[in-house]
Amino acid sequence: MPHDLVYIALGSNLGDTADNLDRAIHMISDRIGLVALKSSYIVTEPWGYQSVCEFRNAVVAVSTRDSVLLLLDKLEQIEKDLGRQAKSTNGYEDRVIDLDIIDYKGIQYTDERVVVPHPRMHLRMFVLEPLNEISADWKHPALNRTVSELIAILK
Repeated sequence: MPHDLVYIALGSNLGDTADNLDRAIHMISDRIGLVALKSSYIVTEPWGYQSVCEFRNAVVAVSTRDSVLLLLDKLEQIEKDLGRQAKSTNGYEDRVIDLDIIDYKGIQYTDERVVVPHPRMHLRMFVLEPLNEISADWKHPALNRTVSELIAILK
């Protein structure tokens, strides 16, 4: 696994979800760095709440020189530029776009704004399956398990 890549999960369940993901990936490429790997899009049920709107999800691997916090700032700006309202403080909800840092160059990082690797990624098949597609040998920095091992545990 290349340790110079950051992995970003994308999700959308409002509007033209494929176009939302396409536009977000284009903005990531323009503003953050080379999108080295891109999974296919998968359709999934909402996770953690009820909705009639299915999600379209993907994972990209990006080569960037941005720090974790600068990356987070840029991802939040892309979300806003695509029409995302402020993130809910009382649970999950439908959204035009959601961008989460899954892994940042294989390191563990925690502050009041972000935890990397994403603290719930190993519980989310909609993150693990696209990640496995583009980086089957990726290993969780905190859990020390490959993505395929995490998938087997979750199943």
